[in-house]
Amino acid sequence: MAENNGPQISVVIPARNAAAELGLCLEAIFSSKKSSKGGGFEVIVVDDASGDVTSMVAGKYPCALLRLPSQRGPACARNKGVGMAKGSIILFIDSDIIVNDNTISSISDVFSKDASVSAVVGMLDEKAFHKNLPSQFFNLRKHYDYLLINGNLSTLYTSVTAVKKDVFLEAGGFDERYTGASGEDAELGRRLFRLGRKISLDKKIRVAHLKYHTLGSLLASDYSRASHFIKFLIRERLAGAIVKEKRFGSFRIGSLATVSISPLLISALLLLPFFGRAFFSRASAAAFFIIVSIFIISNLGFLKFAAKTIGWKKNLIMPALMLIDSLAIFGGIVCGSAGFFLRGKRF
Repeated sequence: MAENNGPQISVVIPARNAAAELGLCLEAIFSSKKSSKGGGFEVIVVDDASGDVTSMVAGKYPCALLRLPSQRGPACARNKGVGMAKGSIILFIDSDIIVNDNTISSISDVFSKDASVSAVVGMLDEKAFHKNLPSQFFNLRKHYDYLLINGNLSTLYTSVTAVKKDVFLEAGGFDERYTGASGEDAELGRRLFRLGRKISLDKKIRVAHLKYHTLGSLLASDYSRASHFIKFLIRERLAGAIVKEKRFGSFRIGSLATVSISPLLISALLLLPFFGRAFFSRASAAAFFIIVSIFIISNLGFLKFAAKTIGWKKNLIMPALMLIDSLAIFGGIVCGSAGFFLRGKRF
């Protein structure tokens, strides 16, 4: 599958102000096994007008480097990287991703064994690089959501996604109207899906995520992603289809019910001290416990999985974190929908 003795796989990495993690990302790539099918790989780093020494870090490794004169966003950066690529397979990873020793060779094997595959998606490893709870929650939730998926996908996840170059070009690449990490990968995946292209999920292909989340950054990230992704769902009229696929896009939440009832549960918690004085105190208390039960049951599978990974003591705090994060996601959905319909902000 190599082109003119060139590399079989071109690894494209968009990077902006990524000096802190890019070295670890590139070190892992160049330390990994090359494709067992021959052809090897090349690495292309696209510096999206960083204000730090991202380009200098990339220059320490045998990779091609393109620096954009102004910030364009990851969608544009990836497209520019593909324009430089010589390989027949494009592997997209983020600058804060650590591949394992056989990631590239495993991706090559997937395409070699099944010619019908147009794209292959891997997943985050269950063990987070950082051990604080918000970082582990982010990582575990994403891992668990993909763990539940059986069969092929209809979206992409560019923490680790490989696409045949000719298929990528046929689809038109990433939509550069997305100027942030805001669902541009899912949107491209839907276009591939509509073209009848097979997107394979390979759960054996796993990578580590270097992203460090505080509570504030986790809430801000999920609020923003929810706001952008609901616009995508509305534009594409895909809400029903995504839910049927048992994956609510890049919201990465164990259950849609959790997001839906989070405002009710927060309100019930705030009103709990007044239940005894309320005229319908028994009915109010019953409603509160029903809502709590829905919340726990909706997330029981994830909570059991998380307990096995991070231990039951830390997992005791998980429901509270999930509730707060779900409220942030709910806020993103509401604000994104309002922006779409009332302010005409479609992206």
